[in-house]
Amino acid sequence: PDAESCAIATDAVRMRASHEDNKMALRLEPRLFEALKNVMLNRKDADKALRNMAFGVYETLTDQINFDESQELMLLQRRLAQRDESEQQQESMSSMSAEERRNEAEWKQMEEGVKARLLAMSESAKTYRIHC
Repeated sequence: PDAESCAIATDAVRMRASHEDNKMALRLEPRLFEALKNVMLNRKDADKALRNMAFGVYETLTDQINFDESQELMLLQRRLAQRDESEQQQESMSSMSAEERRNEAEWKQMEEGVKARLLAMSESAKTYRIHC
């Protein structure tokens, strides 16, 4: 499914999970936790809002008394933060690259301007020599 379908499904599960009676039924769905992890950690088209919504559903369905589930939740939270940080670094690197490209283009324009002025000065000097 595409990201929009995934967001709709995640939101539907989020709404169902908010009711205590549905929580247990959702916890019994064996593939739900893996699907939520996939949205958080693996889907390239899942934006930060969708990943956070999936984490919220996972957190709502987690049995806080169960030590293993609590540990898994903390691990997922760290991995999700790492993914967000990695994406921020990539965005900042790509914007730096764009800025560097702009600077390079400006330098080339300046170089061409200087070359044109030097050529004009050279032509002017030739003309001056001929007249002298």
